[in-house]
Amino acid sequence: MKTVEVKFGIGDIVCPVHQAEKGNANRAEIRGITIHEDGTKTYYADDGNWHYEENLVSEAEAFNLAASFHEEQARMLRECADEKAKIVYPK
Repeated sequence: MKTVEVKFGIGDIVCPVHQAEKGNANRAEIRGITIHEDGTKTYYADDGNWHYEENLVSEAEAFNLAASFHEEQARMLRECADEKAKIVYPK
């Protein structure tokens, strides 16, 4: 029998990386794994979708990516607020 390395196992909680990078840690549990002839791996999740391995991150990674996104959004909002305050309350 041939051994194949996979990034995630059955029961692991994962999140799509593109959603996490936009601040959404949409969690899903791995229910199935398919290894294709070309070596690509797809994971079936309880969200009803198949995901390519490279498009998934662990729950912890997703939380960090989402937090970074929201921290950057907060920074930009503070900058906008500071600029508006300068207009409203000039020195």
